[in-house]
Amino acid sequence: MFVTILHGECVELMDGGGKVMDLEAKQQSVALASSVLTERQHYFLLRVCREDDAAGQKYVSLLNPCRHPEITELLRKLSNPDQEQEKKTRGRTQRSKHISANNKKKQIK
Repeated sequence: MFVTILHGECVELMDGGGKVMDLEAKQQSVALASSVLTERQHYFLLRVCREDDAAGQKYVSLLNPCRHPEITELLRKLSNPDQEQEKKTRGRTQRSKHISANNKKKQIK
C-alpha cells in the first residue's frame, strides 16, 4: 500500500488501542524509530487537521475507513476529547443520582 503525503502536511500514527504516537514532539529526536514504535504492532496513518477556532485538532484516517471500521470510533474520540470526558462525567453523575435515590427509598422503608 502506498500513501502520498503532500509537503507540509502534518501526519501522525495511532496504534490499535487508540494511542497517538505524538511524532511531532519527536521530530527533532535522534532516537531510533524502535524507541517509539513497537515491533510487529499495527499502526494507522492519520492526517492532523488543526482547528482554527480552538486549540484542538481533528484526526482523519489516510486509510480507507471501510476496510478498517475499528478506527472510526477511535478517531471520533481523539478528535473530540472534551465531549468524551463530558459523557463520562455525565454518566457518573447520573449513576450517582440513581444510587442516591435508591438509597433514600431503602431508608424510607
